[in-house]
Amino acid sequence: MKKLTAILLAALLVLSLTACGSGGGKDPIIGEWDLFALTDLNDTSSSTAVPSGSGSITFNDDGSFTLVIDTDSYSGTWEQDADLTENLDDATGYALDFDNLPSGNASLTEISGEDTVLVIVSGIDYGMSFQK
Repeated sequence: MKKLTAILLAALLVLSLTACGSGGGKDPIIGEWDLFALTDLNDTSSSTAVPSGSGSITFNDDGSFTLVIDTDSYSGTWEQDADLTENLDDATGYALDFDNLPSGNASLTEISGEDTVLVIVSGIDYGMSFQK
């Protein structure tokens, strides 16, 4: 009887751990992020706030994304980039492959206690900062 009880408790523990762990693999970048600032990449010490509703970026769990700036929309695919992450301090790097723009990258970090995504598109002299 003790053996059966132990087996049932072990099975219950495994099931509860599985239930708690589901969704744990979801990348934190997934979701919609609102544009809040532009940063001059030639002078990263300053950034300019933008009006609310000026833009957003949505990262989907299927590896696609959509960047909207005013009325223009750009789409593509994203994936975590281990090499980029390795070169960043306390941030996760992502490669962005735009369908209709040069390639770019994104980094997810924490700024002033808020998760922030910085998006840089090749050939553009400013970075776009997004928060949820």
